[in-house]
Amino acid sequence: MLTRSTQVGEFYYMGPPQIEPQGPHIPTNFLNMLIFDEESDKHVVIEWDDAVRATCCKSDSLKDVKLAESSLNIELGTDGTSRLPKFHEIATQWSNLNNGKLRNNTKPRDFDEWIESYREMKGIEIYIAVCRPFIEHLMHSAVLAVSGRDTGATLFGPADMQISANTQVKTIEGHYTGHFKAVVTNPKNVLVMRDIACAGYMAGCNTQWFGKDKATGWTTTDDEAGHTQQLASISNAIMSRLAFEDDVHSTYPSMLAFPISKEQMANADTVLSLGSRLLPWEVMGYSSRHTSFPGGHDAFNRYSTLMNLKSIQFGEDMKAQENMEYISQGSTNNSLCFTGPHRKYNTFTKSFYELVPGQGHFGPDAIPGVCFNNSNPFPFASSTFQTTSTPASPFHVAGRQVASWGERVSQDGSGRNGVSRARGTGADGVSKAIDAERTFACRGRRGKRRHGMCMRVCEYVSM
Repeated sequence: MLTRSTQVGEFYYMGPPQIEPQGPHIPTNFLNMLIFDEESDKHVVIEWDDAVRATCCKSDSLKDVKLAESSLNIELGTDGTSRLPKFHEIATQWSNLNNGKLRNNTKPRDFDEWIESYREMKGIEIYIAVCRPFIEHLMHSAVLAVSGRDTGATLFGPADMQISANTQVKTIEGHYTGHFKAVVTNPKNVLVMRDIACAGYMAGCNTQWFGKDKATGWTTTDDEAGHTQQLASISNAIMSRLAFEDDVHSTYPSMLAFPISKEQMANADTVLSLGSRLLPWEVMGYSSRHTSFPGGHDAFNRYSTLMNLKSIQFGEDMKAQENMEYISQGSTNNSLCFTGPHRKYNTFTKSFYELVPGQGHFGPDAIPGVCFNNSNPFPFASSTFQTTSTPASPFHVAGRQVASWGERVSQDGSGRNGVSRARGTGADGVSKAIDAERTFACRGRRGKRRHGMCMRVCEYVSM
C-alpha cells in the first residue's frame, strides 16, 4: 500500500439555537459548541466568547467590511449590509445572555425577565463560522488491477553477463545487467484507490485557536489596536503551521473564526473555501466572486490580506494538480472545509445538546470521537450547558454498533443496512440501539487508526 500525507478541512456554525431555551431555570452557555479534539481524544467545549475574539472584528482594518446578504441595516449602509464593529456589539449582547445575564449585562430577577431580553434579540441573530482547514493525516492508498495479459505485461529488454577474476584476493566477480519495464496496455483494468484508510494523525484537529497562546491565552488587548495585532499573530501562526517550523510532531493551532450573517448561513452549501481558489459553481469568468467565504467576497478580500490566506496555495505543483497525479513535488495545503460533526445546544434533549452530523472526509456516518463517562452519563444535565470536558474512557459508542476489529456491522432498523423497519430515534437524530446497550473500554496509544475518528490502536472489550 502507498502512504502519503493528506489534508482535509471542517467547519462548524456557532450561533443562537433555532428553538428558544425553556424555563424555569435561566440557561447558560447555550451558544457554546462541542467538537472532538483528536490530539487529546476527547470532546472539548468551544466557548462563544473565544469565537468572537478569534474573528478580530473590532480591528480598525476590518471596520468597513460588509457582511454579504445581511438584513441588518446598520451604520447607514445604503445596500442594507452590516459592518463588523456593529457585529461585535451584537455579539457582546448575545454573550451577556449566554452568561445568564440580560443583554445589557445586568442580572435578571428570574427566567421570565431573562427570556424577555432574549426575545428582544430575535431578528438580529448573528453567527460565527469556526474552521479547521488543515486537518492532516497519513493516508493509505492502494492500486488494484486485473491479472493477466489483457491488462499489461512486464517487458524484458537486452541483458548481458560479465565475469571477471581477481587473482590477488582469489575471487570471481559477476555483473549482470538487465532492462525491464512494466507496461499497462489497458488502463481500464487498473484502479488507483487514493486515501482509503488512515495510517496516523499528523496535526490540525485539536481545539487551539490561531493567535491564542495555549498557556497564557489571548496575548493582545481586547480593543481595536489589540485585534489588529492579533490578525498579524494569526497570520504568523498559520505560516508556522503550514511550514511545520518547529517539528512535524509539535503541537500547532488548528482553528479560525469568521463572522457570517444569518441569511448567508441559511443559503450556504456544505463546503466553503478559505483560500483564493473558488468553488466550481463560483467560477463565472472575470466577474467571479468568492461567495462561499464566511461573510462574502468583501470579507474574503480583507481577511485574506490580513491573515495571509492567499499563501495557502503557494508552492503547489500545478502540473501535478492539473493531471491529478498521485505524487506532487510541491506543497499540498488545503483550503476547502466541509461541514464537520459537532454538538449544539437543544432545550428538548436530556443532555441539552444535539448532534449535527458531518458531511466531510469521513462522511455523515462517522462516529465523532468518544461520548460520555459511565459515572456521569449526562454531563449537561439541568438547564445549564456546562463547559466541562469529559474523559475519553470508558465511553458509550453512539450510532452504529462497532465490531471487535473496529468496523461497522450490519444494523436492523430504519435508515440502516438490511430491511427498513420503524425504529425509535434518539434526541440527537441517531437511531436507538436495537439490542441492549453495549459499553466498551478504549485502551490505546497514539499510532495507527482502527476505528471512527480516533487515530489510535484500540481494543474494544465488552464490559
